[in-house]
Amino acid sequence: MSGACEPLEKWIQGGDDTECRPCSLAFVAAWYRDLLNQHGLVQEAQDVERLGDSDDPIQVARALDTVKGRVPPEVQTKLREYDCAVQRREEKGP
Repeated sequence: MSGACEPLEKWIQGGDDTECRPCSLAFVAAWYRDLLNQHGLVQEAQDVERLGDSDDPIQVARALDTVKGRVPPEVQTKLREYDCAVQRREEKGP
């Protein structure tokens, strides 16, 4: 991956045998939830919280991408920056 980050749904489907991209989703979702709560976006935070019941990582990633599109630009920017940080970390390894 070079340059721009991918939407989570696309990114989660990539990788190789040395990566566990779906393993990152729990941390990503928790971070999204906390940031959304900090910005008073309670409904969106609750939507993210409910994702914890899903066993389908693609569905979770798709939902996080959807939430990202429903928030104010300043929050959206922070969420995208976090996505990029997670993707860069995964690319570099532990």
